Amino acid sequence: MVTQYPYKLFVFESQEHTRDQKGNIVQGASQWVFVSKCRDEKANARQIALEDNTFYLSNLVVFLPRNCPPVKQGAKIEVRGVNGLVRAEGTVKEFDSGQ
Repeated sequence: MVTQYPYKLFVFESQEHTRDQKGNIVQGASQWVFVSKCRDEKANARQIALEDNTFYLSNLVVFLPRNCPPVKQGAKIEVRGVNGLVRAEGTVKEFDSGQ
């Protein structure tokens, strides 16, 4: 049987620095956070126009279930296989919750 979403999508999140009671800077936590099951497919390279009017050449598409939370443009992501190894990594250029 074929699994529709055999892989896992992780987003790198880092928290802002804060100050403790003495005024010292405390480094915010940084970690990879699981977002959703997914699948990835190599695609014919296509040009994507970004919000700042620059263009990016994309050759990988990550498909997510429809109920997946949105992933912000510019977010650092990893697609991990069933064994936890990174299959693909990069930054989100475009997110669309449609089909």
